[in-house]
Amino acid sequence: MVSEVTPPPPPFRVIVPATVKIDPEVVNLRSRGVSSAFVELPEPYAPADVDVSTVVCQGAPAVNALVVAKKLIVKCDVQQLEDVRLGQRVELWVGGQLSDGSVFFGSHFVRVIR
Repeated sequence: MVSEVTPPPPPFRVIVPATVKIDPEVVNLRSRGVSSAFVELPEPYAPADVDVSTVVCQGAPAVNALVVAKKLIVKCDVQQLEDVRLGQRVELWVGGQLSDGSVFFGSHFVRVIR
């Protein structure tokens, strides 16, 4: 007989380092547009493994995502970015969960203006 009880998740999470490039490289906080994050995952992970509903860019939920070649392209509303300071070299992060329960995380430096 097979148990129908789902085992609890492991007490740890694998953090997959992602390579992230944010475009445009100048983010205007007054913009009503979107910022795009190009995310690459190391093998054996693939962009199709990402649960898009969990992806956030500096706290802003993804408003759109698609896979092109081996990259996940995520669009986030600039107005929803959280805790962003002005500066010539500001680190913005992107993260989310993969279908196996692992999480990915990466960042990119951009210029932030108002």
